[in-house]
Amino acid sequence: MAVDMYQTGVSGLLAAQSQLATTGHNIANVNTEGFSRQRAEQMTTLQMYSGGQFYGTGTRVTDVTRMYQEYAFKDVLINNTEKAGAEALYNHLSYLDKSMTNANQGIATSLDDLYGAINAVVDNPGNLGNRELMLANANDIVSHFNEYYSALEQEMTIKNRDIESRAEHVTSITAGIAELNQQIMNSGLNGTPNDLPDQRDRLIQELGQEVQLTTIKDNNGMISVMLGGREPLVSGNQAYGMEVRPGSPDPQQTELYLTSPNNPDQATRIKGSQALGGEMGALFHYRDQVLGPNLSDMGKTAIAIADAFNQVQAQGVDL
Repeated sequence: MAVDMYQTGVSGLLAAQSQLATTGHNIANVNTEGFSRQRAEQMTTLQMYSGGQFYGTGTRVTDVTRMYQEYAFKDVLINNTEKAGAEALYNHLSYLDKSMTNANQGIATSLDDLYGAINAVVDNPGNLGNRELMLANANDIVSHFNEYYSALEQEMTIKNRDIESRAEHVTSITAGIAELNQQIMNSGLNGTPNDLPDQRDRLIQELGQEVQLTTIKDNNGMISVMLGGREPLVSGNQAYGMEVRPGSPDPQQTELYLTSPNNPDQATRIKGSQALGGEMGALFHYRDQVLGPNLSDMGKTAIAIADAFNQVQAQGVDL
């Protein structure tokens, strides 16, 4: 029999060495964020025919695979996006509620004081002190309205800056994913680069905190990332940029655009907070559906109060 017993034993030792190396790698990265456990896959080597029988010649490691479930990853990605958006919107609303409480109470108190001063003037129209008090209370209301407006306007400015900062962050993440796609495709020619997909998945999860994603994997191992399943963010090794532009007709209502990597002048506008999802979508919802209407309602209230007083004043006489 021509079976090399020494070579058979060596093959087992080499396979065990690969298994130990893989196990050691798993243990060393137990605290590494986004790391997927790896496993060395073994199979028998080619058999040898001798004397009417087939004899085994040992074993070999065929591949080192990731213990990874694509369906579970996508499910977690969707849930994390929804969770991040809900938490971000809650934090924005909680901050607005706390910061605006004093301003709201000041307006309500000032209105009560003004109505009391008006009643005093009505009861004694010739008392100049009552007139001065009423005018002082009116100025107090104006101050509170201006304070409330300034606070909301400042909050709008802060959120616009936050949107711009997040757009730059999204652009940097998509560039990182595209670069890893290229590295994975290049490395895949010589084997399975298990650690690179882990790094890419970590970036995809980070991107999923910002916006709602859909991922598509091709035969080369590269992943294309779509914003909400429609607009491309990453296509193979090409990354799309996200930028902020002044809104129309209101420049303060800044808008998001996706720019093509091959033609930066070509841009696609992203419409609506629901198309974004995640923390970015929550930010747009807060700015457009909460801050904007609050500013408008406050202005309407101030105009209504002023108009009502002007109409009453026009019916009376001065000193």
